[in-house]
Amino acid sequence: MARLHGCDASQQEFPLIEDLYPEAELQARRDNAYERRSRRDARRGEAGLKLLRAAARTIEALIDTPSGRTVLHGDFSNKNILSAGAAFVVIDPIPKLGDPCTDVANYAITQPADQMFDTANQLAHALDLDPRRTERWTAVYAVLQDCQAWREDQAVLDGLLQDAWFRNLLA
Repeated sequence: MARLHGCDASQQEFPLIEDLYPEAELQARRDNAYERRSRRDARRGEAGLKLLRAAARTIEALIDTPSGRTVLHGDFSNKNILSAGAAFVVIDPIPKLGDPCTDVANYAITQPADQMFDTANQLAHALDLDPRRTERWTAVYAVLQDCQAWREDQAVLDGLLQDAWFRNLLA
């Protein structure tokens, strides 16, 4: 991740991460409708739906206080990390430009809900990124994932989103 974030972003013509949020929110709402229908659970993902406006405001606050713009993988997750002998290779990028904390958050939310924020903090420290900023991006992505309502640990994620500490991240 550090090598990718070290690339010269000024010469790249990828979309900006903050410009993609409206579509991500719309897709989360579509996914939620599908999950509610298919699981016959009219309240599935409700915790996330209630926080979508707060997540959008958090993104606005984060982009108003930029920490730098870098080339992002855009889909940094366990499924895209392959072992290549003694090294690892990350495949299947969805390149974007933006805050490097978003790649960390994107990875963190693919972990079990009770480990998301520990993972985000460990990676933020390892990459010398602002841990609080990384937590806030992780909270935004966690809201979207909760709305999508497909996770096996959905109940744990729902509980996390209702915690005062979590809501403070979106404030």
